[in-house]
Amino acid sequence: MLVVATIVFLGLFYKSWIKLDVSLKEVAIFAGSYIVIGSIWTIIKWWLHVKKVQLDIQSTAPSQYASVREGFRRKLDPVQNKARITTWGIYWPWSMLWSAFHDIVDMAFQALLRQFRKISAGALKELDEKFPEQSR
Repeated sequence: MLVVATIVFLGLFYKSWIKLDVSLKEVAIFAGSYIVIGSIWTIIKWWLHVKKVQLDIQSTAPSQYASVREGFRRKLDPVQNKARITTWGIYWPWSMLWSAFHDIVDMAFQALLRQFRKISAGALKELDEKFPEQSR
């Protein structure tokens, strides 16, 4: 889908680029800038990905660690995620737009959810103290 969108975008402005009489130097600057910005964006996205996995690890019950450990290791291994990392770098304009609307809203929602859990933790503790679970 992203490949099609990029080709359509470039195709729409192809004639404009020819009319502008773009030099090889300008194309090299554009390509170099695209690669540098894509590399920086990829590092940022990887950092956000690692932070999200860390939150998932923190929310996992200790009794489940053995069963989910390998899954978390795969999520944190750059070699296992090279397709994802490459996509972030190549399609960074689209990835950046998606992140502006998705990742930021998701992070804000998760932060609110953590706050709600902290707020209710005291009430849940009081509930457990007043009404202990009956043994069967």
